[in-house]
Amino acid sequence: MVGVHEQSIETQLGKRRHDAARYRGDGQLRKFREYKSGERLNYETLGQLAKDWDVLKNNPGTEGVWLIGARTWIDPAVRKQMERMQREFGERFRVERLSRQQMAEAKRLGRELERERESGQMELFSAKKLREQQRERDRKRADEERERTREHAARAEKQRAEERERAQRLERQAAIEERERKLRAQLPGASDDVVRALARSGPLPNEANRAQRDAAERTMRAGREAQQQRDRDRGRDGRGRGD
Repeated sequence: MVGVHEQSIETQLGKRRHDAARYRGDGQLRKFREYKSGERLNYETLGQLAKDWDVLKNNPGTEGVWLIGARTWIDPAVRKQMERMQREFGERFRVERLSRQQMAEAKRLGRELERERESGQMELFSAKKLREQQRERDRKRADEERERTREHAARAEKQRAEERERAQRLERQAAIEERERKLRAQLPGASDDVVRALARSGPLPNEANRAQRDAAERTMRAGREAQQQRDRDRGRDGRGRGD
């Protein structure tokens, strides 16, 4: 089956040019596709539909689909004719409403299929397939956003830990200097090395309390991380049930 873009076919009402079409080896039209993403489908569209009616009526093996933008306004007369053709030809004539992104994706996939002529088939896109692709993109973006949030929280926690450590170093240094000052007053004959060694020996004030605070913070942090993991697991389970 040969694929051709914007190929004309003769009808009893004149030539009909489709946006994309695929033909059998004997030249008979197999499938056609029409894109409509403008603002309006008015009476001029009725002429194209009339020619498609003729194509479908006189070619029982032919199928066609109209892909119409979700925001495109359809004239009531055009809509009525489309509904009539759907009743007449069933699955051989379909109308799909697509978002702008879905329309762009349909055109892109159509071009890819035309380049893959060895496959011998042209896919007539359905809104269901395009919605599935959109859901997959949305799911990927949500996963990426959750990962960014997790990384941001991890960076913030690391920064807080570094700030605590820096404050503790300053506090320890201030405590040591204060102890050295007192030792020099108590031991006027002691050398600087002895004073520094004595000042740094033994626990400093508040170090026991600080160790307790650090242990409590580690426990709370582990609890938060465990809760975040449970939330992520529930989110994945929910998506699995929805699919």
